[in-house]
Amino acid sequence: MKYFAISDMHSCYSQTIKALGRAGFDRNNPDHTLIVCGDAFDRGTQAPEMLDFLLSLERKVLIKGNHDDILMELLERKHPKMSDDRNGTTGTVYQLGYGEGITKFSDFCDKAYGRFAPIYNMMVDFFETENYIFVHSWIPFITERYGFAAFDDNWRNAGADLWKEARWANPFEMAENGLRPDKTIVFGHWHTSWPRAYYKGMEESGPDADFSIYYGKGYIGLDAMTASTGIVNVLIIEEDV
Repeated sequence: MKYFAISDMHSCYSQTIKALGRAGFDRNNPDHTLIVCGDAFDRGTQAPEMLDFLLSLERKVLIKGNHDDILMELLERKHPKMSDDRNGTTGTVYQLGYGEGITKFSDFCDKAYGRFAPIYNMMVDFFETENYIFVHSWIPFITERYGFAAFDDNWRNAGADLWKEARWANPFEMAENGLRPDKTIVFGHWHTSWPRAYYKGMEESGPDADFSIYYGKGYIGLDAMTASTGIVNVLIIEEDV
């Protein structure tokens, strides 16, 4: 099986399709599977196209991201917070809930919920192969006294709240602090220029910043800040199934 892993596309459908095409992804090839490590929505302008594309794929793994959680929370709450406006979640609701005669935000939420809930319910907390673990940000961890984090050997069986918390962690810090499982962990959530800036003295933003796939010891980062850069990283992994 050939896995094509992407993450944090943030409703940038056109850029996603182009990147997958360049990587050789063929939705009709029975040996090709797309893995989305979360945050397919928010910020960008092509949420309906992204949703329809993901729903149409026969072979896919959809992993929950923190933006998937906050979108569902807004759809259930039906009134936006300032953070929803800032994150682009409110705009995503308008995109997914658009329809003739719909004017109230709560009605936008109702229609968007009907479209988004089926794909949200397909999402999993993680996906595991023989050699890799795919998550949005990190696996659940134990927060000990004084705020220090520790590895949790029982992370696979962690509850929903712990998984939701793990989706907000800085995965590069978690990895560099040694909180790693015994397989290579693949994630998005945190832009790949960050470790290059903080660990290697490179630029974090601007024309000289490097947003390509980041390969660390026992981990791989994918997030290219697509909504700002237009870049979608595609990691290709081949494994027997």
